[in-house]
Formats: sequence, C-alpha cells, structure tokens
Amino acid sequence: MVTENGLAIVRAALQYFDEEISPSGDDVLQHYLDDRGFELGLTVADIKPTRGAFDNAALFFATKKLDLNELDSVELIPASTPDDLSYFADRVQLVSVLAPTK
Repeated sequence: MVTENGLAIVRAALQYFDEEISPSGDDVLQHYLDDRGFELGLTVADIKPTRGAFDNAALFFATKKLDLNELDSVELIPASTPDDLSYFADRVQLVSVLAPTK
C-alpha cells in the first residue's frame, strides 16, 4: 500500500528523472524501464506529464472487501487520518487511492 512517505519518494524520483534523465534522452531511460515500460514504449516525453500528475495528486485510502476486487465503500479516507485504522482489519483491507487535486 502506498503511504505518504512512499508518495514523497515517488515524487522525488520523478523530479530526478525529469531533471537528470530527460535531457539525456530515451537511450538512458531505457536502462531504467522494466518489461512493462518497454511494452508501453515509454519515452522521456512521458516523464513530465507523469510528474505533474503525481505532484497534483492527494493520497487517500479506501476500503476493499477481503478476497474481492471490489470496494466496500466509495468514501475516501484522507491519508492524514491518524494511523490507527486497525478497526477495519477484520472486515476490509485498506487500499491506496491517488486523486487529482486540480
């Protein structure tokens, strides 16, 4: 599950890629892509809009039914909610949701 710490790391990595990898071109980017990145045909042109999407996203949690790929509720729980969300554990699983802020 993505946390606020994890989101901060992803944002920092995207900033690095935008500032340091993009100017070097697609050949350098290819060294960092996994198989799915190759399949998608990612290029350095994809870095800036991806960075923008993550920079303009807020982290929430939602509840997912145990053993089902179905949300238990459409309510989004702000990630800034206190860490004690364990009361959900016997019924549902928390999942991360990134939602645009703009």
